[in-house]
Amino acid sequence: DVPSGVDAATGSIAKGTVAADVTLTFHAAKSGLVCPPGSEAAGEVLVWDIGIPESLEPEPDLWVVTRDDVNIPSRRVDDHKYKAGYVTVLAGSRSYPGAAWLASQAAYRTGAGYVRLLVPEGAADALRARLVETVLSEVGSGAFFTEAEAALALISDERVGALVCGPGLGRETATSAAVRRVILESRVPAVLDADGLLAFAGVARRLQERPGLVLTPHAGELAALLGETVGEVAGSGLVAARRAAATTGQVVLLKGSSTIVADPAGRTRVIVQGPPQLASAGTGDVLAGVIGALLAKGLEPFEAAYAGAWLHAEAGALGAETDPQGVLAGDLLDLLPVVIAECIYERRPSWTT
Repeated sequence: DVPSGVDAATGSIAKGTVAADVTLTFHAAKSGLVCPPGSEAAGEVLVWDIGIPESLEPEPDLWVVTRDDVNIPSRRVDDHKYKAGYVTVLAGSRSYPGAAWLASQAAYRTGAGYVRLLVPEGAADALRARLVETVLSEVGSGAFFTEAEAALALISDERVGALVCGPGLGRETATSAAVRRVILESRVPAVLDADGLLAFAGVARRLQERPGLVLTPHAGELAALLGETVGEVAGSGLVAARRAAATTGQVVLLKGSSTIVADPAGRTRVIVQGPPQLASAGTGDVLAGVIGALLAKGLEPFEAAYAGAWLHAEAGALGAETDPQGVLAGDLLDLLPVVIAECIYERRPSWTT
């Protein structure tokens, strides 16, 4: 039913846990079989129907996301670029200009109609020649972002549907202070990723001061945010994600071998098909841009988070078919439209064959 040593409810594992090749479980998959680290010990999970009627089932507290759960808003005939989704991306620094580029391009590839990229002057020169569709706005004259006032003025445009904040910003003290101000003083739905998250390390409860955030940490970032150890977070990603959602009052997407999405109300989803080939620099920046586009299209934060994670994982799995050693973050930009087309049209688009 469950490998010896795996907690069926949380996915935590004991010392000496059996690493199974196949786990045969009964009636329904257990939470601990689909959430790490238990999922990593379970191997292939097979479910045997033993005849329990649906009328006797309690409401599950965890759902595995499938294609049927992913709703990608289609373009309407009367859409213009702003109605299709206006995403503002606050990202990048002199040290990490590529993160800003990846996040902005991912927003476009997920269907945003207009993307404005806010970067400090130190990142602008490296990006200007690469950006064709994206509108580039400099916010500050240094190597790192510090000018909250300039960013807030652009984010306050009533046409802006979502903000992506954090990829490649850096961890300078002044940068973190400016990020906190931008997040707490803006009200547009937002994705808070990477260095943007770490700006709230130790003060995670302040995130309760505004609605509409999706937090996208990996285990190390979540540990820093909550003031815990990585071991405490990794011991049960399911428990940690739910605890973080309750602490911050926001949707939390915990990245890992299985990605867990939890909200403060207790709703939880897990995406199980992300391949190890996604363990590559920049793939998280792409995920942030994907979720930002879905927020700008009107999805509520919980749905945008799990739908974005599913699209990202599917694109990674598609890339792994031809590159088993690793999928580059930039590769995902070409694969996302294929996955989205399959969701909308329920078939692989002809131009990929």
